[in-house]
Amino acid sequence: MRLLDMIRARFAPKGVTEAGIPPQDRPSALRFDEGIIRFHLAAFPVLPQDAAAVGRIHAFLVHPLSLQTGARKGAAHLAADWPTDGAALRELLDVLLAELARALYVEAAAQRPDVAGIRLLAEPGVIDPAVLELTRRDAHGLGPGVYPAQALPPNARAGQRAGFYVRVVLKETGG
Repeated sequence: MRLLDMIRARFAPKGVTEAGIPPQDRPSALRFDEGIIRFHLAAFPVLPQDAAAVGRIHAFLVHPLSLQTGARKGAAHLAADWPTDGAALRELLDVLLAELARALYVEAAAQRPDVAGIRLLAEPGVIDPAVLELTRRDAHGLGPGVYPAQALPPNARAGQRAGFYVRVVLKETGG
């Protein structure tokens, strides 16, 4: 019996904490531009292109748990009472959730006083010349691929992920 108690004590979770935003600080809804939904939706002609479709997708995206729900579960939930192509809807939501995550990341970074800009880095395997040009351009004198948060180029690839991800660039501090 003593051995079993020692084993339980050894593997029992100690000091388990949850990381993240406390419930009182979480937003009740997220912001997402419906124009971005229409832009990417147009690349999926098998999906309805009307205002009702945009509204359903928008309602999913602005829900605070949309990023946690993910594209697969989100598409299954939306398609449950909406006769549409579930696979195409999942692909669209995958692109839109990536857009949402990037927008939230950039918005949070822009509020920090020590941020100099946002660096674009090509996703592994991306060979699109337009994306590679964005990651190399020094249009604002901040370095290759670095843009002010308010001047970040949008995803110009309708129905596809942007092909780049973003990282915060901090201002240099003298010392």
